[in-house]
Amino acid sequence: EYFIIPTSFGNYNHFMGKDGALSIYKVDKMVPDEYYTFLNGYRNYVKNIYYGFIDLIKPLSEEFPDKNIIIRPHPSENRKPWDEIAKLYKNVHVVFSGSVTPWLLGSQAVIHCGSTTAVEANLLDRPVISYCRDFDDPQYCLEVPSKASINVTCADEVMKILHLVDDKKNLNDEYTEIAEGRKWLKGWIDSLESYSSSSKIMDVLDTLKIKEQEQSLSRLPERNTFSIKEIIWSILRPLETAPVIKDLLTFRIKQGIRSRRYGKSKTKDINIESLKYFLGKLKNIDSNNSIEVNVLRKNVVVLSKK
Repeated sequence: EYFIIPTSFGNYNHFMGKDGALSIYKVDKMVPDEYYTFLNGYRNYVKNIYYGFIDLIKPLSEEFPDKNIIIRPHPSENRKPWDEIAKLYKNVHVVFSGSVTPWLLGSQAVIHCGSTTAVEANLLDRPVISYCRDFDDPQYCLEVPSKASINVTCADEVMKILHLVDDKKNLNDEYTEIAEGRKWLKGWIDSLESYSSSSKIMDVLDTLKIKEQEQSLSRLPERNTFSIKEIIWSILRPLETAPVIKDLLTFRIKQGIRSRRYGKSKTKDINIESLKYFLGKLKNIDSNNSIEVNVLRKNVVVLSKK
């Protein structure tokens, strides 16, 4: 038995450093200059929430010694702080791979702040707690995940709800916001109770007029050559941590090295068996369409009609 914590604190605990998110916005000029005031405020908001969860792990582990605490870091986050905390407690574990859905289904409760995983957990009828410590600012609060949750701002309230869950109590009796939130979600999510959205989406896709093109498939050779750009970056990468030399690198070069490492951390190899399993599920919805999977090269796959 376990509780799961899907984190969403990349605006502070970013893979590329504590100000990694802001540095990406600035270097790539992704937002207007006047928007940085809001982003800085949001960064401080997330910082408070992040340390709220850091501080929650110890009492949560001790309050429920017979439960496992699963921490699921967001792909944009630096997972090292979570790994370090997990080393301190036997019942705390960090899980980073695979789909989150099976973990939600198996959990007794979900604890988050601002994670869209809360919506999926709500649809799966899991107890969902939004714990945003000492903070309830509508300027930064994400409305949809909040509506899908029981909202609290102190750790004692988190413990109280989890004890109710563990005692198999009906949370709807004490927290009217569960039913209110579910009703609100119906305005955003179609077929909330019937689970027929997948079929409806497939019906719409079937109406699209797509010109079919003939194609010949042949397996691509494994790439064994690199571009000049890739060679340069591979040379620069170890210099980022080299004494003295790292201080001579420009901010742009440092940012480029981190950005490429960040991209690789978010991109996982395509699991062909998982892909075929998913397509098999689609066939259950629309038996008229059968999809063939052709692997051309690692992480390059062509899907075509049989």
